[in-house]
Amino acid sequence: MIENYYHAQRYDTISQQSLMLQQFIDEFANNIQGLRYCIIATDDGFPIANTPMTPQDAEGKAAMTASLEGLGETVAYESDCNDVQAVQIECSNGFIFSRAIYLDAEHRVALLLATTGKEKPATILYYVRDMVNKIQAAFAA
Repeated sequence: MIENYYHAQRYDTISQQSLMLQQFIDEFANNIQGLRYCIIATDDGFPIANTPMTPQDAEGKAAMTASLEGLGETVAYESDCNDVQAVQIECSNGFIFSRAIYLDAEHRVALLLATTGKEKPATILYYVRDMVNKIQAAFAA
């Protein structure tokens, strides 16, 4: 019961900032050609902000975000590396990027996006890093 309360409280704190996070998603989407979707979710799989999609798609992608984040953490741990920052997957017709966003000492969210491959990975990574920096600065203020 205490654990559920803790998760609900964490989600509530982050979801209060969902409009601000949505603005960052919208700005990001305007800069990337061939973006299939982009979502920010809690590290335990609740959608916070995303590009247009149905609520069911948002819930499914938020769950994928948390799963990929967890898999990345496990691989990093088993490889004797520190906390995972990002996971990148190159597909035959696009790219998938996952990125941890540390909001403060107690709050972390995760970003997941997929592209068609029209944009170079370096360009995508530039805009992801820019968005992460802006989000972290906004939460630090």
